[in-house]
Amino acid sequence: MKITKIPQLGIRFTQNIPGIITLGEDFAIFDDLSAVPALEHPIRIEALVLSMCLKGRMDLSINMERRSIAPGDMILIRPNNILQHLSHSDDLSAVFIAMNVHSTVDIISLIKRTLPTYHYMKEAPLIHLDDQERQCFSEYYRLLKAKAAATDNPMRREIIINIVRAMICDLIYISQCRIPQDNTPKRREDQLAELFFRQMEKSFREHRDVAYYADKLCLTPKYLSQMVKKATGRTAGQWIDYRVILEAKVLLQTTDMTVQQISQELNFPNQSFFGKYFKNLTGISPQKYRKA
Repeated sequence: MKITKIPQLGIRFTQNIPGIITLGEDFAIFDDLSAVPALEHPIRIEALVLSMCLKGRMDLSINMERRSIAPGDMILIRPNNILQHLSHSDDLSAVFIAMNVHSTVDIISLIKRTLPTYHYMKEAPLIHLDDQERQCFSEYYRLLKAKAAATDNPMRREIIINIVRAMICDLIYISQCRIPQDNTPKRREDQLAELFFRQMEKSFREHRDVAYYADKLCLTPKYLSQMVKKATGRTAGQWIDYRVILEAKVLLQTTDMTVQQISQELNFPNQSFFGKYFKNLTGISPQKYRKA
């Protein structure tokens, strides 16, 4: 059977899987990667996932970039990230907490309320915890696992949500402490950048021009690009190119779609135009990238 789109993985697909504790479609908690065999191949994540390595190591691919996770490392995997489990050591001990962004909006907003932290996490999703921080998050996980397993408790959902809220607050504080002080964006720039990212995620397949997004936000293209660059270090155009190329790479590696079909999926006028665009930004043609 031909694969014509990137596979997706949400919490709803993990229910009733041995080794995974779920709370409806809101949360999933597990500590065994083998419980999710779908991760052996690139897959689009439909949840916000926090993972901490306690022992051993694991190698993940996040948005086509290899990440080596060592003891004490905590990684934030955001919705729509392309995730793949590459390998792990025999002595791996790690924990995973997945949250549905649609049914836990109040929790996700805790991250977005401090946009400098959010942008830092977008660029550097891996945070190394010291011994005290590692102990703190290990206790959060043990408590979450115990409360999630108490299925007869009528207050189970509320208890879990509040534990996760406290955990996210601690994560925000820890990440804020690691942000270089001279690189902290201003609030206005953060707000515009976040609005741009939201719109880009919806429309990057159809629109690659900054003017489209500027018009949506009632701004000039030049002003939008300046604000996004101040907030993130990249212009709006660079972010659009990054997102289009990422999608193209994933489609080339994970589907059976032809280059022509991929160019149509990403709204290019023809295969030749797409090929030149891809090679200009990556240094290699789509065909050679697929074979690499």
